[in-house]
Amino acid sequence: MSLSVWPASLELLPKLPAPPCGLWHYADQGDGTWLPIEHDCQAGCYQCLLSYFNQPDHDKINRRDKAALQILTSLANGSLQEPQTVPPENITPSTESAPQQQAGAWPEFAAAHRLAAPDRLNIPIPDSTSLVAALYRSRRLALFIGAPTPEATAWAEDQGLQSVALPDDPAAWPEFISANPDLIPTV
Repeated sequence: MSLSVWPASLELLPKLPAPPCGLWHYADQGDGTWLPIEHDCQAGCYQCLLSYFNQPDHDKINRRDKAALQILTSLANGSLQEPQTVPPENITPSTESAPQQQAGAWPEFAAAHRLAAPDRLNIPIPDSTSLVAALYRSRRLALFIGAPTPEATAWAEDQGLQSVALPDDPAAWPEFISANPDLIPTV
C-alpha cells in the first residue's frame, strides 16, 4: 500500500511515529506480518483502540476482526511516496463537452437573473464524466447541466448535497428557474 502525499509533506516523514501496532497489541515480525502480543485486552482497551471519542462505538470495535486487521496492517506496512505526475508534453488537450461549455455560462446567467453567485463552479466528480456546474453550499445544492451520472448523484448525496439537473439548453433555464423560485436565492 502506498500513500501519495504532496512533496512538501515528505519532509515530515522523520517526525512520524513508528506504526501504532504495538498500541493494538500486535508485534511486527519483520516480513510484513503481525502477530498478537499476550495481553489482557480482548476486543479493545484504552491502551490500544478505545478512547472517549469512540465510546459510542466500543461495542463494534474488535482488534481481532479480520477486516480490521487487514486495514490496520495495510496502514502499518504502508509507505509514503511522491505522487506521480504526467509531464506537460504528454498531456493532450481535450475539447470541452457541451455541458462543460454551458456550465461556463452559468455565472453570467445567474448575474443577469439576479441569482446569488455560486460558491464554486465546474467541480469535476471523481470516477464520473459529470461536472457540478455550480455549488451552493448554503442551500446544500449541486447544479448539473443535464442529467448527472449515477456516480455524480451518489457523490453529491455523500456530500450531503441535493442534485438538481438544469435543462441541457441554456435557453430553457429561465423557465426552469421560474418554475423553481426557491431553489437559488436572489440578490
